[in-house]
Amino acid sequence: MLRKCMISCAVTAAAFMASACAGGGDGGGGGGVVTPPPPPPPPTPYASNCTATPGALSCQSMRVDANGPMAIISTNGSIGGIGYEAVLIERGERSRVDDDSYVFWSAAGATLMNRRYVNFAESSDGLGRIRTGTNTSTDTDIFGNIIPGSDGTTLTLFDITNVLQGGLDYVQLGRVSNGVSNGVQTYFAVGDPTPSPVMPTTGSARYAGGTRGTYLTAAGVSYQTASDITMNANFGTGQITGSTTNLRMIDSNGAAATTPAGLNFNFTANIAGAAFNGTASSPSMTGSVDGRFYGEPGGAPVEAGLSYSLGAAAGGGRLVGVGGLKRE
Repeated sequence: MLRKCMISCAVTAAAFMASACAGGGDGGGGGGVVTPPPPPPPPTPYASNCTATPGALSCQSMRVDANGPMAIISTNGSIGGIGYEAVLIERGERSRVDDDSYVFWSAAGATLMNRRYVNFAESSDGLGRIRTGTNTSTDTDIFGNIIPGSDGTTLTLFDITNVLQGGLDYVQLGRVSNGVSNGVQTYFAVGDPTPSPVMPTTGSARYAGGTRGTYLTAAGVSYQTASDITMNANFGTGQITGSTTNLRMIDSNGAAATTPAGLNFNFTANIAGAAFNGTASSPSMTGSVDGRFYGEPGGAPVEAGLSYSLGAAAGGGRLVGVGGLKRE
């Protein structure tokens, strides 16, 4: 009996010691399993300081009539599609995004285009933070009444805070797409153009930011892209030089894709008032850029938005998109 009790007690004590060691002990450095800390939360979206930048797009609680550079592409490489004369940004509460609405407006056609997008939700598409909204109307009748009904298009707004490390106040990048494999995509970089910033006539400035766009291969395969972009503006000569770097791509499933060589491009442009336009070229493509400077009413040109469209000769691929830049 004594021997049996001694064995039983020894087994019990061993089990207790093993349990204590597995739990790390009481400050003894037992080497047990350590639960890793939870992953950090995603970065907070950039928010304008409305005291310092009252003219910022996100600080406007009233309707903002915004227009700017635009680039359109379809999966067969042709240019043309959803055009507009202005984007009307209607802000709800500043602390929310789900009560905003964006209206693409044009009176150029037979009826007044009034393509409205609401119900915005935040997410990530593999290249960065985005907001997507659904279409609820496409035009108005002869009396100006909105005709309800969706055309199936989606509005995507891009946030390039990670590139800028501070975000944009006066430029909004986005894309309108119809959600089908062979559909047209319209990229835009909008900001409130009136009144324009006071353009200097001497000196120079460097701007940096990011792009979002589409790369269409010669075989008709479409990829979404993002890149860094820099630009030097010489206000004395009215000349601009710039380039893109670090181009990234995702496929139609949102998975990272291998970026072909030669897609980053250089560009030059001439300044005319608060606008600029010029040419762009990469090792495999040539094309054009179109842009505009933005800032506080009567203030300095502290930001810029641009569109680009490049193509390869003899039925090659195409690269289109938009960029937003902030003065460094």
